[in-house]
Amino acid sequence: MLPAVGVQRPIQPLFCLLGALIAFSVVITPSARAMDIVWVSQNANDVSFRTALTNAGHHVPWQDSRYETLDATKLAELEAADLVIVARNTSSGNFTNGTEVSDWNGITTRLLLSSAYLARTERWRWLNGGLQTGITAQQVIVDADDPAYAGLGVANGTSTNAYAASAVVDTTQATGAGNGTLVARADAASQRVMLARWTAGTEFYAGSGQTAGAERVYFPTDFGSYSNFTEFGKSVYHNLIGEEEPWFAKINFQLESATTVPRVRGGRRRGVR
Repeated sequence: MLPAVGVQRPIQPLFCLLGALIAFSVVITPSARAMDIVWVSQNANDVSFRTALTNAGHHVPWQDSRYETLDATKLAELEAADLVIVARNTSSGNFTNGTEVSDWNGITTRLLLSSAYLARTERWRWLNGGLQTGITAQQVIVDADDPAYAGLGVANGTSTNAYAASAVVDTTQATGAGNGTLVARADAASQRVMLARWTAGTEFYAGSGQTAGAERVYFPTDFGSYSNFTEFGKSVYHNLIGEEEPWFAKINFQLESATTVPRVRGGRRRGVR
């Protein structure tokens, strides 16, 4: 039976149906906000690391050897970044000229250091020990509650492989993190520090004479390729950088209420805090 002239059909059910169809959608959970990351290295061979970070949504500009010497302009660039990553592809002697040790350590931007050569006593003085080359791929977790292991389901004492067997990873001879927090060490035989962090204002170790201007994280990597991480190692690396979830972005299928507009979800950023 046709409705009487002048009588309109109710449209509320139609809107509810449309709302439900829109709300039943794929919601992409990104890895927290995109960050401006200054990548410090002297060799284009580490492009795979930068590609992985770019694919994760971050802005990672790079100029070969730009930060070998510091000046006011370059220091301002480092200070303006969300994160500074000093890669393994660096010649450590080029980063210790004049006041540069204190300059690098005093930067108030979070910094992730992947070079044992710079972390050692003779360079930036983060760890109280000389160089130790050819560390095994296996690590033992000391602090499973660290953000590095978020979502990975590990416990203290767990032995893990962050690096592929083909990786060449160096660290220092230090077995402790001084005034910092030891997060992981090499295999039980060597006990070398493989992951550690320091909070802002902390002298790295007693007698170091160097203080962290912001949070500092030490996590040595292979000289060449990002592919020399295991999948576990990739998750640790991206967690350290500060993504909300382990390195991949999760895809959630969610049924929202009919009155809710689908939303992109963020959250507290973890990692280099």
